[in-house]
Amino acid sequence: MTRGRPSMEARTPAPATVLNNLDLARARIIPLTQIRLIEHHNPRGRYSRDEVFSEESLSPLVRSVRERGVLQPVLLRATPGGHYELVAGERRFRAAQLAGLSGVPAVVETVADADLLEYALIENLQREAMNPVDQTFGVLELLSQRTGHPLSALPAYLNRLRNGTERDEHRVEETLQQVGGWTLLTFATRNVKFLGLRTGELDAVAAGKLTSSAAFELLPLGEHERRPVLLEEALRQGWSAKELRAQVQRVLQEGSAPSETRALVSRVRASLTERRVGQLSAAKRKELQRLVEQLESLLQEERPRGPGGRRTQARAARGERPT
Repeated sequence: MTRGRPSMEARTPAPATVLNNLDLARARIIPLTQIRLIEHHNPRGRYSRDEVFSEESLSPLVRSVRERGVLQPVLLRATPGGHYELVAGERRFRAAQLAGLSGVPAVVETVADADLLEYALIENLQREAMNPVDQTFGVLELLSQRTGHPLSALPAYLNRLRNGTERDEHRVEETLQQVGGWTLLTFATRNVKFLGLRTGELDAVAAGKLTSSAAFELLPLGEHERRPVLLEEALRQGWSAKELRAQVQRVLQEGSAPSETRALVSRVRASLTERRVGQLSAAKRKELQRLVEQLESLLQEERPRGPGGRRTQARAARGERPT
């Protein structure tokens, strides 16, 4: 018989309560050599490319630990053999290692596997702001574990909860409030949009180069070939969500252009990026400049100038009267 996950009533105390009561008065020093990290446990940096545990990122905390020690205990759970697993406080644990400490103040609690992700999410959101990508995907994974729905099915499930067509048997709304202070409406209508973003778009949001609101404006493009081009241009120009929305609407309105023409224009735009041009040698940049001037000249010749266009101008140049 499969054992089900204990109900929230049976979980005593709740993760938020435990984390709020981590104080030095309840802590004892545990040698660092007895503490093990749980693989793929911490959501910080797992879904984005944030190097949150690099020495450079941790250097301010390491300096603080050297000067004042670890002021907030880490949370551990005991394992067979006299060792412990780190439930919350990975940055403090790593900073203690880099600072050369032999032990770290810790509180030991009984924590079920099913609650590990919730502890990690609350800990990260309380101590230091996570980027919205790690934050949202961490919560989505938690909801997936709680409800049994895969990530792809969560948007429809959350909408059913929001519309009242399905009962909230897994206390999703309560979880959202406890973990991140979200309402069901906000998370179901906004945060789930992260599932539709591409890798490059998620990276830009995680790095703070693009707001999540601006990234969401790319979603109507679907698999459109101009989508990555607009992303790169938005990053280069620093477009706001409103500016990016206008560009997306313009692209969608270009549907009347012949497909071959759109493909050709997209190829040119995709090739002439600032990054790719900057990687060229001086000789190749000079050759590119010549080709661009040749292209501009070619397009100039084909551009209509006045009622008669290019043909009228040619006749005028020969002294002929327009017909």
